[in-house]
Amino acid sequence: MSNYKHDFGRRFKAYRLNAGLTQKETAKLLGYESHVAIYKIENGKQDMPISLIPKVCQIFQCDPITLLGIHEDYSPAHPEGANLMEQIDSLPAAQRNQLVSTVEILVKGMKEDKEK
Repeated sequence: MSNYKHDFGRRFKAYRLNAGLTQKETAKLLGYESHVAIYKIENGKQDMPISLIPKVCQIFQCDPITLLGIHEDYSPAHPEGANLMEQIDSLPAAQRNQLVSTVEILVKGMKEDKEK
């Protein structure tokens, strides 16, 4: 079983390097006081707050689906699941980002409803 934090950190670091940014520059852009947080994220020792994913994608010019590694871990239980991923893949990056934001809001609402 893969370690999600480590895998995310590896992808995050690759995108950061591709963008030509240092850990310190990235930390500043994301509102961290120190580069240490970026070091920890890249090494799987700290989670990236989900609220920062849209900003990270904007800075790195990537889509959240790839950054989050959804393709690597995705295994549809139903054939329509694969079709859904193909449809998502065909969307422009801005629409994929909007879709992820919408899903995050829905999931948060479902969790809140479940807790009531």
